Amino acid sequence: MKSSSQRIEPVKKVAEQREKKAADTLSRAQNVYGEAQSKLHELVQYRSDYMSEFQFRAQRGMSGSQLQHYKSFLLQLDKAIETQKQQIELLQGEVNKQRSQWQSRSQRTQAVSKYQQRVQKKEQLNKDKAENRQIEDDINNLRHSKQS
Repeated sequence: MKSSSQRIEPVKKVAEQREKKAADTLSRAQNVYGEAQSKLHELVQYRSDYMSEFQFRAQRGMSGSQLQHYKSFLLQLDKAIETQKQQIELLQGEVNKQRSQWQSRSQRTQAVSKYQQRVQKKEQLNKDKAENRQIEDDINNLRHSKQS
């Protein structure tokens, strides 16, 4: 017959699997978030470089169509940067959601583990008490058998 602590083991394993899955999902969300931040940094850096080139060429003189081309492209970069910032906000929300789910799963796993440990201690205590009673009974039986 399985002890109570042994019957808890499958529950503990399921909790651990769920926690690991939540940790993996959180890790993926963090990676996507990091990649989005890198992309934003690249866009901002590219815009800065493009703006420097624009200013350099503007000082040397440029045609109206060239000026319009630069301004149009800078506007597209600004839109791309703004879109990326919005994407990062959404991804940050997803990271926070996944972190919360992982923490919840982790707490559940810890609670099951602690419960199993308490049950194991109680089982061990009961086993020790039973062994002590058996020893006492054996000693008493020896005393009675010597007295007879």
